[in-house]
Amino acid sequence: MDIADLAVFEAVARGGSMTRAAQELATVQSNVTARIQLLEQELGKPLFYRHSRGVQLTGADGVATFTTIYPGFYAGRALHIHVEVHVAGAPSGTTYKGGHVSHVGQLFFDESVTDQVMEEPAYAGRKITRTLQSSDGIFSHENGARSMLTLTPLASGSVAGGYRATITLGVDPSATPAQPGPGAPRPPRDAGA
Repeated sequence: MDIADLAVFEAVARGGSMTRAAQELATVQSNVTARIQLLEQELGKPLFYRHSRGVQLTGADGVATFTTIYPGFYAGRALHIHVEVHVAGAPSGTTYKGGHVSHVGQLFFDESVTDQVMEEPAYAGRKITRTLQSSDGIFSHENGARSMLTLTPLASGSVAGGYRATITLGVDPSATPAQPGPGAPRPPRDAGA
């Protein structure tokens, strides 16, 4: 590791993206990715959580936190975000390769908070009628009530101030759920679920 590696790391962390760091450093994205991969190999752990919209630093414990907008919605589904847990793989460029997926799921938002958020100007003009959790077959059939995010306002009394959403997921790292999709069999349910 040398000072140039640390400059690349700092540019990625500040910009939130390999591409933005490459632009800032006047190089190509593949050079930035390669430098970060070498740093991760040298340190023996991932430095960033990679996703389709960029990267996030992980803590020493491997936990990723991120900032995003309150999600929008589409016809037929209650407002949700997707989550996948990958185990026993390794970062490869801007993706994660190897290992297996041990959990695929959806996380849901409190309807009363969503009602308030949907009154904000960025959401109020939507022409699509929002599907409530009570009308979402996936929410009801896949135990959506057990996948509710805890929402804490960041500014007291202000919807526009944002929320912190948290959840703790217990995941069996040896599990390999069935691939979702049309016609795909659903993973077996717990008898107590």
